[in-house]
Amino acid sequence: MSRQQVAKWCRSFQAGREHVENRNMEASGRPSFSRTNINTARVEEIIQRDRRVTVRKIASELDLSYGNVQRIITDELRYSKMRLTKSSSVTDWQLQSRRQPAPVALLLWLQYTLELNRGFML
Repeated sequence: MSRQQVAKWCRSFQAGREHVENRNMEASGRPSFSRTNINTARVEEIIQRDRRVTVRKIASELDLSYGNVQRIITDELRYSKMRLTKSSSVTDWQLQSRRQPAPVALLLWLQYTLELNRGFML
């Protein structure tokens, strides 16, 4: 506890304060204005409109902090990150053309090995 905080407590007890506990517990701490039902509904509406929207874009649109929007998405809405996967850029024709030479290569290999073996048998 800092020296200024101790001095503040001493002054409040000299002024007549009798208890250490805070009688107005609801007023203590920073009020939470960002994680309201209205903001949660607004964030969900934006996400439903465009699933690929970023947290930064939602934060700037609703004038909320990045962390609060992220907290609403993960804690309140229970959404997780969407991972994009790149689909295969190989076409069906390319796959088919890759498969065709295999039997031809196998026949050539068999011919080569037979000719090689004939040379040893003579």
